[in-house]
Amino acid sequence: MVHIYFQSEPNSKPILVKVRRDAKVQRLKQVLKTTTRSDTWPRIAFERTELEDHQTLSTYSLYHEARLTRLPDSAQFLPFFPPAEYLEPGWDREYATCEATQIVGLRGGHRYSRPTGWLRFGLKVKGKYGDDKWLGVPGPRNESSEGEWIVTYHGTSYTSIASIVQNGYRASHDGWVWSTTDISVTYSYSQKGLFFSGGRQWRVVLQNRVYLSPNAYYHYQPTPTVKPEHIRPYAILVQPVY
Repeated sequence: MVHIYFQSEPNSKPILVKVRRDAKVQRLKQVLKTTTRSDTWPRIAFERTELEDHQTLSTYSLYHEARLTRLPDSAQFLPFFPPAEYLEPGWDREYATCEATQIVGLRGGHRYSRPTGWLRFGLKVKGKYGDDKWLGVPGPRNESSEGEWIVTYHGTSYTSIASIVQNGYRASHDGWVWSTTDISVTYSYSQKGLFFSGGRQWRVVLQNRVYLSPNAYYHYQPTPTVKPEHIRPYAILVQPVY
């Protein structure tokens, strides 16, 4: 038997279920759905890899004990997202509203605040630009890592998301691309491109890494304005508009 510790919600206490090691992931999901009394089948991940229903637990080296996390439901957003080959489901995450907005750290030597209350859907960027130092060291941390770029946000219409992810940012008339380290600054921009899904209205923002070259400058704090080659989207963020 495999002892599975499953965290159904961010910051919640993991629950323990036991499943045969030769069981398929679909069976595990059925057990979790029943145990958590959920109305939906959960998306689950082990070490940043989403588990597929038809695979067995042993496929993912789940033999004795494992900690699994729940991924946010992406199905309702897929019509608004770029094609699946641009997405990296293992990096999806829900930043719960119960997480303090003051949870901050450093990314690229600059202040970074978690996007509390947003759902994050990862983009497939590892290896896309050569080495991955610009992404920093994976996992929770408060300090920057060597060669890491800062984190910024870019508010836009949902109709522009796929194009930006697939082709990169296009410079404005003055040759620069706008983004901000403060996600609340994006609201007025994302407000122009709200979309409806699952009976709710949503706003969308791109999470980026930005290289601050000597030529980078600030229109106003905390908004770096850079050349297109110095900004790389690595996640899509969505948030319900109440």
